[in-house]
Amino acid sequence: MGVPMGKSMLVLLTFLAFASCCIAAYRPSETLCGGELVDTLQFVCGDRGFYFSK
Repeated sequence: MGVPMGKSMLVLLTFLAFASCCIAAYRPSETLCGGELVDTLQFVCGDRGFYFSK
């Protein structure tokens, strides 16, 4: 009998989706400094703002 083509493609695509998530999780992270850091914090925090103290 075998496995229908559509079902095997679904399994393959599911596997590739999970594999790409795992690979992305272990990539080196990007370092943000200065203006890039401030822009990113403003984008993420929005109206709530953020507090920075040395």
